[in-house]
Amino acid sequence: MEKASEAYSTKERAELLLLNLQKLRAEVSSIEAHYDILKADYTKICDDAMLKISSIKTDLADALESKIGQLEGTKSEMSGLEARLDSGLVPAEIRLKAKEVVHQGVTPAPRSPQAIIDKAADCIEFGLDKMGDGIIFPPEKMVNAWTAIFKTANWSTKRRTRI
Repeated sequence: MEKASEAYSTKERAELLLLNLQKLRAEVSSIEAHYDILKADYTKICDDAMLKISSIKTDLADALESKIGQLEGTKSEMSGLEARLDSGLVPAEIRLKAKEVVHQGVTPAPRSPQAIIDKAADCIEFGLDKMGDGIIFPPEKMVNAWTAIFKTANWSTKRRTRI
């Protein structure tokens, strides 16, 4: 009688394990399909982000070059004005008015271009980290599902042997 009971328990355990294995197989194929789709989407998002980064870097470099050119022009105007004032060619009143006009066109110098690029790179790195988490997440769930099934099967076996 004990052998029959033990054989029946073994049969039930094997059936449970097969059922769990079939469920896991369905979940794995579903997860793999989602993984491929998500990976393709995230790769496209990453490529688009890299294109935007290069575009922003180019725009920032062009804007910086433009500002530097404006600043150089303003500096040359100021040095010419100083030279004419020192030589007595320009009255002091005209110099003050000219300085006001020149300073109105000058904007404060932006932070260094490297600081701006570093800030943009930090933001991009944060976004890419989050995308990476999305790519890693589905396989992690698959591993957790396998672990849960084996723990359940092991727990069921232990419970039956105690009874």
